Amino acid sequence: MKRFISKTNLYLFPILLVVIIIESGLRNIPNDYQFKNNFLKIHSNEIENLILGSSHSFYGLNPVYFSKPSFNASHISQSLNYDYEILNKYRNNFKNLKTVILPISYFTLFGKLESGIESWRVKN
Repeated sequence: MKRFISKTNLYLFPILLVVIIIESGLRNIPNDYQFKNNFLKIHSNEIENLILGSSHSFYGLNPVYFSKPSFNASHISQSLNYDYEILNKYRNNFKNLKTVILPISYFTLFGKLESGIESWRVKN
């Protein structure tokens, strides 16, 4: 029985090692959420205009065209509770924040990311 267990462990160890390496690699793939989080950690004290909201502001408002330092923290299907969490998380860092742009639409008022068809985004 000891021989069976040792052979099984010898067989399973490389498989487990490969799974751990793949998982750690997948967790480190850059995405929009990580980019926005890292940017706000570093530059939130410089931002004067913060753009929040769903895809309407994500695709519709480009901070490059603003005259003051601006950042677009909106994302596809982002509901109001996530906008609030962004404001709440960095509220002590927003030293120069003067304007928060939050487009409101039917989806914004009644939609929740958790209950929509894009609920898979919640994990991010």
